[in-house]
Amino acid sequence: NPLDPNAPENKNDFNWETTSSMILDDNHYKTGHDIPQVAISRGIFLRSMSSDETLLFHLSTIGYTLLTTKNYDSAEGVLLYVVKSPLINPLAYGNLGILYLDQAGRSGMREEMVLLNLSAKYLTMALKLNPNSYPALTNLGILSNRKRMYALALDYFDRAIKLEPNGVKAYW
Repeated sequence: NPLDPNAPENKNDFNWETTSSMILDDNHYKTGHDIPQVAISRGIFLRSMSSDETLLFHLSTIGYTLLTTKNYDSAEGVLLYVVKSPLINPLAYGNLGILYLDQAGRSGMREEMVLLNLSAKYLTMALKLNPNSYPALTNLGILSNRKRMYALALDYFDRAIKLEPNGVKAYW
């Protein structure tokens, strides 16, 4: 029997179905990954994936963890490995976009533009693969704002707010 993410005992607790995510509320997970609640509650998320897809998902999660700990080189290596595989993993694309966006703010002017363009490439692909990706929309909004494309940034933030009205990052 799959664990029910809506059950009170599962809030803020480990749930193997979310692959090391912490359930915060009905639709939000601590890692920020776009795991549909219905897929978890029906127990079909990981069980419907091939062993290769499961491995790539876990590698993408490891890449995200490395990213959040500012271990950029290792995160980039893991995430590039995932996106170069023949299986499509939207999480890896989004995480690479976030990685390059984060690095852009720590670099010189010339390198910053290269990193912002890489970020745009991967975040756009993540959004194409998952049009309801709150992390991709908000980070594309931040990216567009940094590139002084204010109307586009506002559009991305508005779309993110429609998806998650209580999401803090979209009000950035």
